[in-house]
Amino acid sequence: MKKLIIKKGHNIKISGSPNFESVASISPKLISISPTSFRGVKPKLLVDIGDTVKIGSPLFYDKTKPKIKFSSPVAGEVSNIKFGLRRVIENIEITINGNDSIINQSLDGKELINITRDEALHFILESNLFHFFRERPFNQIPDPDEIPRDIFISGYDTSPLSLDLAKVISDNQKLFQMGLSLVSKLTPGKTYFSCKSKFNFKDVENVMVDGPHPAGNVGIQIHHIKPLNPNEFVWTISPQHVLMLGKLIDKGTFDPEILVSVGGSGATAPYIARTIIGVPVFNLIENQNLNQKNIRLVSGDVLTGNTVSEKGYIGFYDTTLSLINNMVD
Repeated sequence: MKKLIIKKGHNIKISGSPNFESVASISPKLISISPTSFRGVKPKLLVDIGDTVKIGSPLFYDKTKPKIKFSSPVAGEVSNIKFGLRRVIENIEITINGNDSIINQSLDGKELINITRDEALHFILESNLFHFFRERPFNQIPDPDEIPRDIFISGYDTSPLSLDLAKVISDNQKLFQMGLSLVSKLTPGKTYFSCKSKFNFKDVENVMVDGPHPAGNVGIQIHHIKPLNPNEFVWTISPQHVLMLGKLIDKGTFDPEILVSVGGSGATAPYIARTIIGVPVFNLIENQNLNQKNIRLVSGDVLTGNTVSEKGYIGFYDTTLSLINNMVD
């Protein structure tokens, strides 16, 4: 097992960091998916207002890479589609009604160890979940027809107020292993899984990593483990999305459940929300007593996240909602 110790960096100390002693289930009545969350994608709608969708149904596809379709994380009715300047699709809002799911049976009866790259890729594309992957060096959704040199998964998040990913992984090791085995089929190179805790997963190269922020940044880990040469590219995927792929193999359906860390200096009751992709911000802060307080809301961490309003939604790749006291002169 490789060990990677990052010495340079700094952990930003922000009060109000939640932990797994305080976990609450948040069940929204509607969610939103924003095509602008996906860098380099030119979306083409597959739904209209009033359409009924299932969990896993495609909402839009990428005009530059038509194989890539983007799934609905809920079952219900498309209640609104918001357009910005030049008809840019900003949000697709879905009112939740039921839990009907698209079923993917393409791997039924097949052992993961025996499937080919084409079969693994087909399974993910047919489930409309290929957008879980991002390509480095440009951090955009990759072309599924191109083969990455390697794949990197960072199970160590050092950003402020972040989740303890080792805990998430430890509680779901069997399903996480299934997701890792599937992901590893997509490259002829290595799939690197890094974490501060010691794991011995199969089909990947396990790396123990430690150090201050940004040691958990997957780009930093790529640089230290196996840097990119000119004209090379690798794929990355987050641990919670690997877990979703494991659940997809196990059940044949997309489970959109995510854990979101809700905390910060402006939080009166920091906690971890067990919720679903695209959850509204106001559902996550209902218990924070923010009335008449000068609080800035950030979807993501305070270093790389985006400011959102109470009427906004958590970003697709974000697993932190930061509540920060604004300085007042």
